Amino acid sequence: MKNLSFLLPILFLGCNSGFFQTGEDQMLARVYDTYLYRSDVEHIVPEGTNPKDSSMMVKNFINKWIEEQLLIHAAEQNLTADQKNFRDQLENYRNSLLIYTYESHLIQKNLDTIVRDDEIYRYYEENKQNFELKENIIKVHYVILKDPPRKNDPLKRLLISNDPADKEELLNYCTKNALSFYLEDEWITFSELLKIIPIETYNQTIYLQNNKYVEFNDSSFYYFIRFLDFKIQESVSPLNFERENIRNIIINKRKAELIDTIRKEMLQQAMNNNGFEIF
Repeated sequence: MKNLSFLLPILFLGCNSGFFQTGEDQMLARVYDTYLYRSDVEHIVPEGTNPKDSSMMVKNFINKWIEEQLLIHAAEQNLTADQKNFRDQLENYRNSLLIYTYESHLIQKNLDTIVRDDEIYRYYEENKQNFELKENIIKVHYVILKDPPRKNDPLKRLLISNDPADKEELLNYCTKNALSFYLEDEWITFSELLKIIPIETYNQTIYLQNNKYVEFNDSSFYYFIRFLDFKIQESVSPLNFERENIRNIIINKRKAELIDTIRKEMLQQAMNNNGFEIF
């Protein structure tokens, strides 16, 4: 299809000066017997948009509208009556939307979304074979400093310590001195860590097996990392890493069971009330 940019100066004479002023609806474009009016495009420009951007957004909309209308006109002219008959498809689509909307309403109204820890644990134990890690995961604490630590700095001692008092002191240290830090005991993927800390390794498994504590610097920052635990790709994923995933699985299973129950009850009620017949 030809580029329609040559139409824009004609279509947009005076656009920047009072284009959206009230008054008689302005005709902007025509494709055969179909017309585009100013009122048809007012909604596409967010409030507060500057005039230059507004003009470009409307110009692009008009070009797209013209191309679409030309295709529609060509289809109307060249397709047979049977090819243009979408009555059955539209009815099926409407029915699907009605069913989906009604079932969504019933789910929202009746679904129990509380999943107990014992349910999550039981599902995990019964389906461990389905929770294979797709990549390496780690438990890690790290601290990033802008400047090198001073002499006798306690950071390393605090970072490798398992004493709860030292962990509290480490948190205070990081709050005062660190550019960034992470002291949570949650599983994350190794790739997530690499987005933050530029560790260079050709083999993540070997690296994790041989490094419990690492510190290094680049031209910008100083990095201090302690690896608390790790799980290798293709091993069984730990429960804490899969908890939210399992919760969603259980809820989705409940959804399917709820819809099945509702449909069966609806069928039984209709049978009792002579609501349908099969001939």
